Amino acid sequence: MGQAGSGAIRINPQLFKMAHEKTITVEMGGRYLVIPSVIDGVEDADAAIKKLRAGKLRPFGQFSTDIQADEYARNRSLKSKMTHSHD
Repeated sequence: MGQAGSGAIRINPQLFKMAHEKTITVEMGGRYLVIPSVIDGVEDADAAIKKLRAGKLRPFGQFSTDIQADEYARNRSLKSKMTHSHD
């Protein structure tokens, strides 16, 4: 797992169609949490981690290993792509 960067990417919601989710895996308390990395329309992993630590962000899933968490995130993204493929 790499460290989250300090830069943020602005997303124009009118031009952007969600074909998949942007998530990150965070280790916290011996568990691996899959959380969204787009907060208020901006991709910002640092803001997501701060919200998680403050109890203002619920993880999509919690796992014993980073491998399980990454597999869950990939499957969630694939499911999202299939759901939105007809748009």
